[in-house]
Amino acid sequence: MDGCLPLPFLGCRRGTVLSGNVGRYVPSKTRIDIHLGASIGEYFFIDHGAGVVIVETTVIGHHVKLYQGVTLGALSTAGGQLLSGKKRHPTLLNNVTVYAGATILGGETVIEEGRTVKGNDFIYTGKQRKTNGTK
Repeated sequence: MDGCLPLPFLGCRRGTVLSGNVGRYVPSKTRIDIHLGASIGEYFFIDHGAGVVIVETTVIGHHVKLYQGVTLGALSTAGGQLLSGKKRHPTLLNNVTVYAGATILGGETVIEEGRTVKGNDFIYTGKQRKTNGTK
């Protein structure tokens, strides 16, 4: 059983083969696409997840909520493999809520702790902070 994961009905599978297959199968059933390289904290919640996309170098803190159609992605794919290993996707700190249809792009984009991102917002650079005592 060296390096194998025993799974009911599937027999023994190696982790990389299994994760690759799950990575292709799950989005086809849930319409939620989470890259295996994304870093996700505890108590992460997706509500009505159709169309949610979380890509490779995204960092998501604890107690984060995402709603339908949220995209956490890169600004550009220009340079392709030259960008490999670099932070290209956003960071959401703890206790962030992102409502339906919001798009948050870029490796330098940080959504500050406790922030609420309204639906259909398009955020692509810098830090998004709470203002005027509201979220």
